[in-house]
Amino acid sequence: MILDWNPDRVLVSLGPVSIYWYGLLFVAGFLLGYWIMTWICKRENYPTGELDSLLIYLFIGTIVGARLGHVFFYEPQYFLAQPIEILKIWKGGLASHGGAIGLLLSFAFFIYMHPRNNVLWLMDRLCIPTALTAVFIRCGNFMNSEIVGIPTGSDYGVIFRQAHEFNSVPCHPVQLYEAAAYLVVFLILFAGYLFNRNKKAGRPLGIFLTLVFTARMILEVFKQSQTTLDNAINGIISSFVAFPFQVSMGMLLSIPFVIVGIVMIVIAKNEKVPPLSDEDLRAFGMEPARAKEENGAAGNDSGKAGDSGADYSDIISPDTITLDTKKSGASVSGDGMIHDGKVVQDPRDLDPDRFNG
Repeated sequence: MILDWNPDRVLVSLGPVSIYWYGLLFVAGFLLGYWIMTWICKRENYPTGELDSLLIYLFIGTIVGARLGHVFFYEPQYFLAQPIEILKIWKGGLASHGGAIGLLLSFAFFIYMHPRNNVLWLMDRLCIPTALTAVFIRCGNFMNSEIVGIPTGSDYGVIFRQAHEFNSVPCHPVQLYEAAAYLVVFLILFAGYLFNRNKKAGRPLGIFLTLVFTARMILEVFKQSQTTLDNAINGIISSFVAFPFQVSMGMLLSIPFVIVGIVMIVIAKNEKVPPLSDEDLRAFGMEPARAKEENGAAGNDSGKAGDSGADYSDIISPDTITLDTKKSGASVSGDGMIHDGKVVQDPRDLDPDRFNG
């Protein structure tokens, strides 16, 4: 089957303002990702007040990083000769590797400005909507007829009429291949979150990096060369080893991300999320759960874990909060803790096997 593809890049024009398919899909992906992240935070009783700031940081960081990545990784000579073209992002030209770097840097800046947030907790959950956002971005690339695949040499493929090369022969719709791959990654991460709750801190992020950039490396084989540097890269590599395919800049840039991802999966440990700050939990009208020091002094004969000075910080997490009976009106004697929808009076009950041995 052959698809003759020649879409109008502009969805609608309102006077001097034009809305492009690419821009619409890009923004839609971010907004859907924001909604998913909000849902995750509410599900785990994690404050959502700072998500607006995080979205702005990530949005700007991703766009700036992706654009500069394309400028310096793929077409430095063209853009350095015409720097004004760097600003015309509606024409396309956003590099995913640059976007990933920009996203990480903007996230680091967000953590610097809001240090009370748990880094791995956020990153393990942010990678879930990020994978879905990447699906929308690749669909935008398809609408822009960019990142076009090599000719299929058969009666299968897409004729990209607006492409610079091979615009009259069927080519691989590699944008859709990538979109499908990222959708699978999203489903894997989301299913893992729902059914396993991703107890090992750093593992979801490691899975994301490994799968996304491994898929990127594989699919680079089906892409047309996107930079003149590819020839130089292949000339250097061929002097050491011969590959049955062309090695691209995209492949080389993906290798560090895959390595980091594999390392994170290997060294991932059981998640130990520290309690949220008092300020965070009071935003919900609740007080943070804490092992009270007086338990050790007043309960010497009670047999509670507090007598031994046990540290509960590894089991009291964002979904373990103190129930303020005065504010909630709940019929619970004293201060209890809500954990997985149940009221717990004593921290021992959160992990009975640990304290009953």
